[in-house]
Amino acid sequence: MTGLFADAAAKVRKTKAAATPGPWTLVLRYSKKHPALVVGADFVTPLRTSGIPLKYPFTLADATWRALTNPAIGDPLANLLDLTEKFVAEYPELGAEHVDGEPCDDFACGLVTHIRDLARALLNEEAAHAG
Repeated sequence: MTGLFADAAAKVRKTKAAATPGPWTLVLRYSKKHPALVVGADFVTPLRTSGIPLKYPFTLADATWRALTNPAIGDPLANLLDLTEKFVAEYPELGAEHVDGEPCDDFACGLVTHIRDLARALLNEEAAHAG
């Protein structure tokens, strides 16, 4: 288990450092051709709903998600992952994978289980660090 949270925190920090700083916002009704924009400090990404498709088309829900998950959440998220790494090092029993994959009724166990799921999703892996 050791390393999973630190690896995910490092990935978040590296990705954040390469991105346009947040916060990003979603602006609706920009024009008929571009009814929505994701706007950051140094960029504008239009959302097209008709006409020539974008090279990387995305929906209004995608645009809303991109604005929500902007680099401004990077440091707090990476800090949470780092803190979880230290917490699990201090209390290794909380890092143990449950047989059924579900957290037990203990609050700390449940919290670590869900943050482990987050770390794995960030690293695009299923169980490389399990156990």
